[in-house]
Amino acid sequence: MAADNDVPSGATFPAEAKARWREYVRRVTRYEAVVRSQLTNVVTGEVRMTGRGTGAISGTWALASGFRSSQPGQASSHREVRGINSTYSFHLIRDTEDAGWRVERLEWIAPDAAADGLQALALPPENPIPSVAENQTVWHARVRSVCKALMLNNLWFPSMIESPDFALRSVENVESEGRVLVRVEFVYLPDEALRTPVRGGFVILAPERYWLIREARTEADWGEGSIGEIHIDNEFDTSLEALPLLAHHQMHWIATTEEGEPVHNVSEMWFDRWKRSSGEENDYRLSAFGLPEPQPPRRRPRRWIWFAVHAVVGGFLMLWYGVRRLGTGRKAG
Repeated sequence: MAADNDVPSGATFPAEAKARWREYVRRVTRYEAVVRSQLTNVVTGEVRMTGRGTGAISGTWALASGFRSSQPGQASSHREVRGINSTYSFHLIRDTEDAGWRVERLEWIAPDAAADGLQALALPPENPIPSVAENQTVWHARVRSVCKALMLNNLWFPSMIESPDFALRSVENVESEGRVLVRVEFVYLPDEALRTPVRGGFVILAPERYWLIREARTEADWGEGSIGEIHIDNEFDTSLEALPLLAHHQMHWIATTEEGEPVHNVSEMWFDRWKRSSGEENDYRLSAFGLPEPQPPRRRPRRWIWFAVHAVVGGFLMLWYGVRRLGTGRKAG
């Protein structure tokens, strides 16, 4: 692996990038940040949505909370929290500031699978486009923000390049502000086309910053004749332990509908006050939100235990029946 102060080379892609991506995910998922977001319709100038909350993944524990408001300038009222600990995962919702939390979803983690299951949550997805079920996990909910610099729209780029739907066209070095970056041109034609609009295009990666995405320009197809482009630009904060953390993410969706109507939306995210997550499990339990801890489900005996009980009971009945028959025969004799 090349050192950070070596001159980077496109020839090291993707082997060098894969190793650095794994290291980056392992490091960055121990941090949390205040996240602000905004969705704007550029054509009309309308701010369609704003949000504010926190994004964090702390090792095998994960917590995400956020506010959402469709009316900018007014206090947000709706809040959602997702978390996981060693025994259960949960999803909380509060409709107004005065209302109490309600548990929308609670799922217990099997004791014999807890270690492997939780560890899996701290790993990146294997598929470029997570399934609907995978998108419900805490990891996938937060990877879209904390690790935004490794995503193309809704695609996880590290696994995208290993997909059979991905074809590499060219890799070359480019210079920007005195830094050597790597431009990767590709074609992407997924079988399930409507699950992502991203098609062919290019990304510009920063080898000195864990090969994170600095810029991307791709073709886009939203179906029903709506085609266009996706533009992504990322800015980084490198002041925290020399780890490049995302400071600003901007993504443009530019398209023309089948009827010829222009569409231009821009999504922005700002990441402030990065810090290490506490890692304390008590922060990821219902009691941390003023709710009582749930009673664990009553575990049913394993199937082999039922068979053993039935066999013992059946054997006892057969023995009792045999003894009784023997006694009845002796009396008759």
